[in-house]
Amino acid sequence: MTEKEIKCQFCGKVSNIEDLIIRTITTDIYLGMNWGIPSWEEYEEGVCPNTECMRPLMRNNKKIEYKIIGGDEKD
Repeated sequence: MTEKEIKCQFCGKVSNIEDLIIRTITTDIYLGMNWGIPSWEEYEEGVCPNTECMRPLMRNNKKIEYKIIGGDEKD
């Protein structure tokens, strides 16, 4: 895997960073003493190109590291 490739921790697909689906997310945040002042934050999210997965892998060009606890262990 090269520096321009990223591996999805959920589906295992290795893809080129340029192939990630980029979407802009806007969050509503209420700030201030009276909780009535609307404010928002925009960030870009890079999503796994696997249409069955579509999990966020990058945020503002920084790789998201997930800590996966447990798993699909069968008895």
